[in-house]
Amino acid sequence: MGSRVFYMSFVKGIVSGITSVGGGIFRGTKTGANFGKYVGGELAGSRMRYLIDDEAFKISGMSASQVDDTIRIVSDNPKILDDLTEGTIEREQAIAQLSKKFSDAGIRSTNTANRNLAERVVRSAADYSNRSKIYLRLGQLGGGGFVLATAGVLIYGIASTISAILGGAFDKLLDASAESDTGTFIMMGVVIGGSILAINFVRETIS
Repeated sequence: MGSRVFYMSFVKGIVSGITSVGGGIFRGTKTGANFGKYVGGELAGSRMRYLIDDEAFKISGMSASQVDDTIRIVSDNPKILDDLTEGTIEREQAIAQLSKKFSDAGIRSTNTANRNLAERVVRSAADYSNRSKIYLRLGQLGGGGFVLATAGVLIYGIASTISAILGGAFDKLLDASAESDTGTFIMMGVVIGGSILAINFVRETIS
């Protein structure tokens, strides 16, 4: 019984830690389970609602006025995230462009801090784009397409969180996975399979 309680607490700690380090990338009630509310309508508006709910404009130590200024700069320069969504530029290019905008406006006191903020915004915007593709495509499938679409965006959130923890190691694979049913299903299978292996490893280690 004692080891079982410890196991459950350990797993909860891992989940809590991943969510915290990922900076709110995977938020079930806001941007995952209710993702449908962000789909449809004008792209920039829907994306902005997602970014705000995902707390993409705030990192540790930012004041409310700095957050407002960040939102204004991103709103005034939609082409950067539009180009990212369309694949015209890569994530790194979008980060560089936004980071310069933030530095020029003096949002944060250092270039590093402004780059960290830009990385947060770009990751969230890329997640929105990829999740939208997954949600819309899987939602069209018959036999519980909505359930499958919701599962897809939730599992993508876990994958993106893991990639964020590892410094963006799997970002390009995540972008590719959103482009086709096959890619999405492979991504879902890898995440689910990896989660099962991790849980079994922890269980065997502490048993």
